[in-house]
Amino acid sequence: MNIRRTAAATMAAAALVLAPTATGVADAAPGKGSSSQSKSQVKSQVKQVLKDISVKDRALVRVTGSRSLTRLADENEVVLVESIEADRAELADLKAEAAAADSTYDAKAVRTEVRGFRVEIYTQAVGIVRNAEKLAVEAAEDAEALELVDLALESALALNSHSAKADVQVAKDYLEQAEAELADVDEPVDPVDPVEPVEPVEPTV
Repeated sequence: MNIRRTAAATMAAAALVLAPTATGVADAAPGKGSSSQSKSQVKSQVKQVLKDISVKDRALVRVTGSRSLTRLADENEVVLVESIEADRAELADLKAEAAAADSTYDAKAVRTEVRGFRVEIYTQAVGIVRNAEKLAVEAAEDAEALELVDLALESALALNSHSAKADVQVAKDYLEQAEAELADVDEPVDPVDPVEPVEPVEPTV
């Protein structure tokens, strides 16, 4: 009898120990559905991020092949194309990160980075470089204007899809200053002392 009581006590104790575990399993059941829903959300967000990356990448490719870019001087075209290719490489890395994302947090983080790519910056850069190249010809004989053109060109070639609007404005400002300098040179300068008209001399008889 003592042995049976001891066994019964042991089983009762075991039941008390297992009870929370069983409850925990029951409580965890809704979590499985929640986990499934979370995976669905992650998959949906990853799909959207990959789409965003694809859109940005195609836009960069279009800029690379645009006539506006290919008509620039070779040395300037090369610099901008290298910047574009660097941005495309970054997008490729983000694409890999997005594909490996296993939470909505990771997917959102990648999407935030993708939104930071502003392809239109290259369109503005190409326009500034094109105008600078044209202005450089006119400024060939004006050292000050030529220096401003070079600064505009340097600033424009340093732009990329992450550049701030202020950086674009700096390049534009240099170009406007160069144009103003050339305009001042082209304007006729009034003489300080106006020349008085000479009265005709009457012939002597």
